[in-house]
Amino acid sequence: MLYYQAKKILYKKNKTFLAMYGIINISKESEKKMLKKIAGISVCVLLASSIALATEDPFSEEADIVVTKTDISTSTSEEIETAKVTTTESNKKETEEESKEESTSQYTVVAGDYLSGIAAKLLGDASRWPEIVALNKDKYPSLATNPNLIYVGWVLTIPGAKGNTSSNNTSVSTSTSTKTSTKTSTSTSTDTSTDGSSKVRHTGDGLIAEGSRVLHIGDSHSMGIYGKTIDGLMRETGATVRTEAFGGANPQWFMNGQRAVCGSYSKDENGHEVSTGNNQINTPLLSDMLGSYKPSVLVVSLGANMVAFPEATQRSMVTNLLDQAKAAGCQIVWVGPPDSRAQKDSDIARLYSVLESELPKYDGVLVDSRKYTKYPASGGDGIHYWGDEGVATARKWANETLNDINGK
Repeated sequence: MLYYQAKKILYKKNKTFLAMYGIINISKESEKKMLKKIAGISVCVLLASSIALATEDPFSEEADIVVTKTDISTSTSEEIETAKVTTTESNKKETEEESKEESTSQYTVVAGDYLSGIAAKLLGDASRWPEIVALNKDKYPSLATNPNLIYVGWVLTIPGAKGNTSSNNTSVSTSTSTKTSTKTSTSTSTDTSTDGSSKVRHTGDGLIAEGSRVLHIGDSHSMGIYGKTIDGLMRETGATVRTEAFGGANPQWFMNGQRAVCGSYSKDENGHEVSTGNNQINTPLLSDMLGSYKPSVLVVSLGANMVAFPEATQRSMVTNLLDQAKAAGCQIVWVGPPDSRAQKDSDIARLYSVLESELPKYDGVLVDSRKYTKYPASGGDGIHYWGDEGVATARKWANETLNDINGK
């Protein structure tokens, strides 16, 4: 590079620049005089001006002049060529780094965001989500191992777009919802049933998708409409699913094998169902299921039977279960309790506060069921969802829960 610029200056290509410094007549005979004049010129200015004025390739003839910051000395052709290559590579690297820095933008994650959706919205190409991971994994290390999980409030660095870029949190409608994974596309269709509930059909990518191995544990809500609906929806994604639900259960039951007296509902990965009614049956140990079934995702639909416990007990129940699931290498999803007429809002909120404080420590996903459930003014027992309105609410709860888990 320096050799190239020196030749530009010494010969005919930059007469205009040299004239600015009083060097008008350029010839090999006057070369020594010229060198004395340009020796004191700042090399940075000299090279910048030369680059701006140069329009043609350097001469093919040999020269032995090298421009440095402090002097102009002679060197061999081999040394000149080495300097040219080194400087060119350095300048190229600096240019690339500057271009990368200038082209990136910042985006703050909002509710409902997922990486491929952000890539589609801001870059116009959902498949560019790995570029977002690469730029942000140092700041948010969990992205490297679980790109499906991002949190509201994260400020992500977005790479330069190919044709369309934006650093604002502007909503853009897309006809295809593409989830973050090695796959490329996802589609969702929604139908409305006669009872007014949404029946969402999911295919493609997501935390629960084809290839996922899901263990779903729950209480009496999971024995009923909510549990059976979400079990079916998870299976429709292509995931392998096993559901174990026990009336009256809390996390501790799955830790010590508590004997249930209010019945149970199970559905194995092959679709075989077992319902015990009010028969007494021991709750299966979570440790045994994790060891034999080896799920990749653990969905915990527990909470309604935890609301009355003191906060310290709730926290102990939650962390004991989370520790065991984390040791097994599971991605954890906790579906909190729904709205209730029989329980105080403040008591339910206290449990959610515990879940909100503990789950991030395990890279867990929390679904706030209160957003999707409003207990009917009449009917039911105040906790379980019965009647036409209650059934519609339970089905909506299941649909929206899976949407939350998969970032839709």
